Amino acid sequence: DSATKYYDYYYGETEAKSDLGWFLKQPAFKWAWLFGLLLLFLFIIFNAKRKQRIVEIIKPLTNTTVDFVKTISNLYYETQDHKNLVHKKITYFLERIRSEYHLDTSVLDEEFIERLAMKSGKKKSQVKTLVNVINRMQKKTEFFEDNLKELNKHIEDFYSA
Repeated sequence: DSATKYYDYYYGETEAKSDLGWFLKQPAFKWAWLFGLLLLFLFIIFNAKRKQRIVEIIKPLTNTTVDFVKTISNLYYETQDHKNLVHKKITYFLERIRSEYHLDTSVLDEEFIERLAMKSGKKKSQVKTLVNVINRMQKKTEFFEDNLKELNKHIEDFYSA
């Protein structure tokens, strides 16, 4: 029924009956509790970032191509084997002509000169001079440093012009 009323005869201040309430009433425990909460808060703030092991720095590999070329060139320079170098330069040059311009390099005649000049966009006179030097070198049996320099100059001129 709605007319029934209940009265509480307990007078006075109500107290918290928890253990924490008792601890918080004691000044020393209260300060220890607050100090602990402060430490916990600081720990969370400073350790919230993700921990990860240190990534070690890997030194990039050095380019030893130039050192390799110097070593090989010194080897050839010391042996003075000009014949071998001339034949290798001719072989590599003709292989590059075959792969870049798709020309048959088995016969280096006038027709080859015209086709190479046309496909490479070089002057016919320049190509003819280079092919004549190659033909002359292929027939020789003895080579000197000047022969190697001459061949190298003509090949470099062909690629740079």
